[in-house]
Amino acid sequence: MKFKTKSREDVRIDLTSMVDMVFLLIIFFLIATTMDKEKTIDVNLAQSKGETIKEKPTESSIVIDSNGNYYFKNQSFNIEQLKEELQNIDVKSNILIKADQDSAYKHLLKLIDLLYELNLTNLNFVTE
Repeated sequence: MKFKTKSREDVRIDLTSMVDMVFLLIIFFLIATTMDKEKTIDVNLAQSKGETIKEKPTESSIVIDSNGNYYFKNQSFNIEQLKEELQNIDVKSNILIKADQDSAYKHLLKLIDLLYELNLTNLNFVTE
């Protein structure tokens, strides 16, 4: 006696819905995640046609905003506090000065005088 054998169908797991869920999760996390940039001070730089330089590890940036506030390492300082903070910098370091184009000229002169007083003479002015 010969029995009929049923043909077996291949067992398949449908992954379509799982792939859809993975893409939805990726999209959700891309939208929900905040991409924090380094906190910076908003400064409207002056325009120039000079060559661009990139900040090197031996460089320090000092920012002067339009109100005449000084920022170093993203912290606000008055000129006396800034002097104390800058005394620890190597005299061979390059100093990048980012001054807002609307800031008073006297604030820039005070900073330059302070830097020369501390023998920090490698100054670079950042423009756009």
